[in-house]
Amino acid sequence: MRKSGFVSFIIYLIYALFGGGLALYNYIKAENHESGWEGLGYAILLILGIIFCAAGLLGVILKGIHLGTGWGFFGFLCILLDVAFVVVFISMVLPGGNNAQAATLEDILPAIPFLSATVTSFFFNIASMRR
Repeated sequence: MRKSGFVSFIIYLIYALFGGGLALYNYIKAENHESGWEGLGYAILLILGIIFCAAGLLGVILKGIHLGTGWGFFGFLCILLDVAFVVVFISMVLPGGNNAQAATLEDILPAIPFLSATVTSFFFNIASMRR
């Protein structure tokens, strides 16, 4: 096992912290908000933050086990988690449905930092699998 897996560990930790911060922020906003459609938006973002935090924590745990023991199975699970993150980020920015229009650059720009971090983590996970 190589030490290049620490980059993926840090990226997963950032995902967990970002998701936890998003969930906490939207929980506070939803509690202090009057009922209505905007409160529903905060609740949806709260759920998204919780899912994002849980996926990041899962990555931290899997990568921690992989770094600690060197077992390739957990590195493979981290690679699958990276692929799942890429699919989720791409599906969030691409329009869908019957009235789908072409995605503009303004639609794709918010996902570029997350996609680049996930692709970086993917390549470092592959590098940490080689012996």
